[in-house]
Amino acid sequence: VDEDMKNRFWTTVGYDVTQDRGEPTRERPLDKGVVDTSAKDGSSLLQRLSNHGLRVAEDHRRNLYTVECDAVVVGSGCGGSVAAALLAKSGYKVVVMEKG
Repeated sequence: VDEDMKNRFWTTVGYDVTQDRGEPTRERPLDKGVVDTSAKDGSSLLQRLSNHGLRVAEDHRRNLYTVECDAVVVGSGCGGSVAAALLAKSGYKVVVMEKG
């Protein structure tokens, strides 16, 4: 942070320190990309992934799904979420794997 309380890297990572942000919104932009994988029905999982723009193939012989994407981020903590957001903002198709 310099003498004007600015950091030249903040704009690079999309960090905004504007003091007057108005009323907080209820909108959570990342929620639209969340796919609940807890359903027992595999075909509905395939459909939900496809609805989010992912190409998914099912291999019945080996009992697995293949999801085509540009990047996989393991964990949505402070590092993983920033990495995923920057990749997605750059146009990459990103899948974030989260245990909980």
